[in-house]
Amino acid sequence: MAIAFVRARPLSRAKGQSIVACAAYRACEQLHDEYYGKDHDYSKKSGHVAGGLVLPEGVTKTREELWNLVEEFEKRCDARLGKEILVAHPKEFTDEDNIILAQGIAKILAEEHKPDGTVDHYPLQWDLHGPHIESVIDEEGNFVLDEKGTKKLQSNDNNHGHYMVSERPWDFETGTFSKKKDRNRNTKEWIATKKLEIGELMNSMLRAKGLPEVDFRSWEERNAESVAKTGKELDRPQVHQGPAKTNKERKRRRKLARKKMDIDNEIKLAEAELKKMNIKAKAKNKSARKTNNQVPVVGNLYEDISKNVDANLAKKQDVTTVVAKSSSRLPQQSVLPPSKYTKSEKPQQPVRRISDPMPKPARQHMHSNSGPDHKCLFCIPDGSDRCKFCKFREDELGEEHKSGYSR
Repeated sequence: MAIAFVRARPLSRAKGQSIVACAAYRACEQLHDEYYGKDHDYSKKSGHVAGGLVLPEGVTKTREELWNLVEEFEKRCDARLGKEILVAHPKEFTDEDNIILAQGIAKILAEEHKPDGTVDHYPLQWDLHGPHIESVIDEEGNFVLDEKGTKKLQSNDNNHGHYMVSERPWDFETGTFSKKKDRNRNTKEWIATKKLEIGELMNSMLRAKGLPEVDFRSWEERNAESVAKTGKELDRPQVHQGPAKTNKERKRRRKLARKKMDIDNEIKLAEAELKKMNIKAKAKNKSARKTNNQVPVVGNLYEDISKNVDANLAKKQDVTTVVAKSSSRLPQQSVLPPSKYTKSEKPQQPVRRISDPMPKPARQHMHSNSGPDHKCLFCIPDGSDRCKFCKFREDELGEEHKSGYSR
């Protein structure tokens, strides 16, 4: 449903405003400001539907020429350069209907009928803006997605027109603006009168389309009438936040939605990385199980020798042959000692797996010579009295051991 909204505000240098910059923004164009010597480029701004100029008869100027002339004519540093009237257009109207309504409103604001019958003409620029379209955000600040996973878009149905009019009427004799301003155009009575004229034009178009009309009277008048007829007061109108608060709230909601979207993406990436790590771990465990099944577990080297080797055979045969025949499951390079020892090198100790338990010594202090009853690691399994590989014992005749070691 259409709403009655008409608001006027001044455009002044005291607020740091430039009339050329305001015109460029509302027209979504690039205009050069001769007063400040800079370009105002808003050509990439979207939402502009249509626009135009309403000039006095016989005046041909562009937007840039018109508003630069205003900047040049006003000398004061706090001068009021013009005023802007913002009007809400019905959302039920098409773009063609809104353009016709905008042209009618521009004519109402550009002409000022005097009591003496004369008419003052004020140069005016009108621009029609369409509704703002943005992503739908829920109460928690999340983007609302459709069935395809894309963001849902919504329109605020804010069709509105910007009407920028000069503060001074046009002087046809001098061919420029008049030196006198009409101060009556800055009063509340003037804007209330223009509001009723705009409302009558809008309601005439609504009636032609069979749509409900809009009451452009003030809330006080309508509330007094409602109390007199029904005894109930009307709801107070909403407070207009303005572009500053609206943009601030819009940016806050967008920032919150983007932050939550980034957090969701980081969570998804972390879950994907964790899934990959789990797959790799399962594959590694599977390969480890296969390896354990293929390679037999090696028991105690000396227990195997003691079970499978005869004591008499150990005396006659080389220990290397015994180890090779008895320990068929073990790699030979892990148990074969060198065939000969030299005085310059120590005998190579048999390689023991980490999983093998430590062999229990027959006597304590196996690291030192404890007499003729001491036996080395090779003497323990077969229990032989003489061991040609023992580096601590010697025979009873006192012969020197072949390994080169002696007492």
